[in-house]
Amino acid sequence: MRPPFRGAPLPGENPDVARTPPPPPCRTVAPLTLAIAGVLLSLALPAAAQDSKGNATELARVEVTGSNIRRTDVETASPVQVISKQDIQNMGARTLLQVLDNLPAARPAQQDARSLFTGSDGAAQANLRGLGAQGTLALLNGRRLSYYGAPAGFQTQFVNIDAIPAAAIERMEVLTDGASAVYGTDAVAGVINVITKRNFQGAEINFTNDTSSHIDSYGERQASITAGFGDLTENRFNIYGAVNMYRRDAIPLSDFYDKRPKQYYVNNPNYLNNLRLGVGSKPGQFNPGTYFAFDPATGRRVQEAAPGCQNILQGQPASLSCVWETWMNGEIDVGAKSERNTAYHNGTFLVGESTEIFAEATYTDIDLRANGGTPRTYGTTTSNPTN
Repeated sequence: MRPPFRGAPLPGENPDVARTPPPPPCRTVAPLTLAIAGVLLSLALPAAAQDSKGNATELARVEVTGSNIRRTDVETASPVQVISKQDIQNMGARTLLQVLDNLPAARPAQQDARSLFTGSDGAAQANLRGLGAQGTLALLNGRRLSYYGAPAGFQTQFVNIDAIPAAAIERMEVLTDGASAVYGTDAVAGVINVITKRNFQGAEINFTNDTSSHIDSYGERQASITAGFGDLTENRFNIYGAVNMYRRDAIPLSDFYDKRPKQYYVNNPNYLNNLRLGVGSKPGQFNPGTYFAFDPATGRRVQEAAPGCQNILQGQPASLSCVWETWMNGEIDVGAKSERNTAYHNGTFLVGESTEIFAEATYTDIDLRANGGTPRTYGTTTSNPTN
């Protein structure tokens, strides 16, 4: 029972009579407010229980690979396409050029098989948005790569993208928008950033062998070995290396049936019968005693002109015995033979919580060979006024 309220008597009030205190004020709470409060309380309870145990969630380390270049704060995000190691395996690609060929932003570029007599034999180029290799910047872990030793066309500097072993690649980041304002004119078409593996332990061996049911001489083989030791978390260092060996057989023109013109057949009676020398060449005076063939093993000429060719003169037709079938005897290669060895080595050492020392080394050896056919001599005479 509440004790009687004792206070100063009001005017006209009997001081001997106990006065009852007024009731407390009553507040009405809306049902929606109660519901919201209940939801917030239920959400806060697990967090409070988690905090009471002291189990704080640790955030994973995030590594951003790029270039530390000053830029304005008003720039917007650029479109970046990321190709992971699993994506590369699903493509069936064995070189970086084959990976880029599967991207919509990439355009046909120089291939090592077609690089003979271009000044950059054996190299492959990247070409984004059709602006050429000189407008596509290639980076390795956010750092620029050195140019290929021989410029394309003896004048254009570019990076050989096949110099990096595919076994060492973790992912590729392709900036499909122009970045010339950040990197310079060599990035007007875009940027290709190759990210290599990090903290690799153990060993990994891969081997592929490709053949063709249409071209008997075609063969492409590749083997790679990757090995490393040391853990950055436990040992605070990691050292690994990747070695790649690539071999491709030459394809003679005699095996490439779809690319051999019909008019160059020796037994084609509809193509200037008895009026041709070599492979569809114009008739004329042929130097007597000219060698037609050579031995690929020694590089020496082994066969002279056929009998009867000694008396070919200006204006006289050549007999069929003077025709040397370069299209059928495998003398000309339509696909070059390639032997490429590449290696990549990386060593990383942690100095502090956010400081590390690293070292990288790359090695590339390329041997590209193709047979262009036997050299021929075509004679003319100064006594002919039409020459």
